[in-house]
Amino acid sequence: MQTDKSPKFSPLMIKLKRKLRIIRLERELNMNEAAATLGMSRKQLEDIETIRPYGAHVQFETALFIVGIYKASVADILALQTSITNIADFQRPREAARVD
Repeated sequence: MQTDKSPKFSPLMIKLKRKLRIIRLERELNMNEAAATLGMSRKQLEDIETIRPYGAHVQFETALFIVGIYKASVADILALQTSITNIADFQRPREAARVD
């Protein structure tokens, strides 16, 4: 069960989602324009960029496709954070084991 104390996304996924949104905004595309350009629905793009509990995880292939369509550098995505060295950056927190 998802709680506010246990976010759905890992810190790295959150950074990726934010970066994709920033790239879209730098290209001065609103969500409708970007979705049409990407060949997806506005709802799909919103799910990709959203960090809320109803957002979707972003697959690496999808992120690369979006970056290619936006004519951005793959380095923009790969350089999310050059100092990621902690395994915790790749994992989302898990709920503590329940003791009954």
